[in-house]
Amino acid sequence: MLVFLLAKMMPGDPFSGLIGPNTDPKQIAALREAAGLNDPWWQQYIHWISNAAHGDLGMSYTMKQPVSTLIGSRMVNTFWLSLLAMILTYALAIPMAISAARHEGSLWDRILLIYNSVTFGIPAYVVYLLFIFIFGFTLGLFPTGGTVDPNVSGFFPTLINKIYHMICQQLRWHYWEQQQFSPTSVLVS
Repeated sequence: MLVFLLAKMMPGDPFSGLIGPNTDPKQIAALREAAGLNDPWWQQYIHWISNAAHGDLGMSYTMKQPVSTLIGSRMVNTFWLSLLAMILTYALAIPMAISAARHEGSLWDRILLIYNSVTFGIPAYVVYLLFIFIFGFTLGLFPTGGTVDPNVSGFFPTLINKIYHMICQQLRWHYWEQQQFSPTSVLVS
């Protein structure tokens, strides 16, 4: 409901950015009427929530496709990103935190504590942009976009190519996940 209300509070409507300066006002009014935007907000919400309960999330005005189709087409990449982020988190962050806890007061503990204290204040999106800039653009080690090369075929080559394309994204996810398990996150919360 919050998303619906915030969308209603925004100026304009979904058609504002799609129309040109010479568009006939009657066409705009017809589009608004067909989309139900002239109905009271509570009626629009009931219609929207009823459709959503039946799996109809509506149409994307910009992409001209059902929203559920757009979400579904991105679920595979979301699954891979989440899976690899969890693997990195469990494989690196948790053992590092356990090691720091077992060697409390040691040089290793202090290095990890300083690293976590410094990086905890940097938002994940800034780190992600730095990773893309350094490893993608400057060093050219990793691709900066896409999920797989179109010329790759076969299960294992495609899997390896997908992982290669997701490395920068995974570093960002791992960074965010690592912050959640760090000793300083326990101190802050």
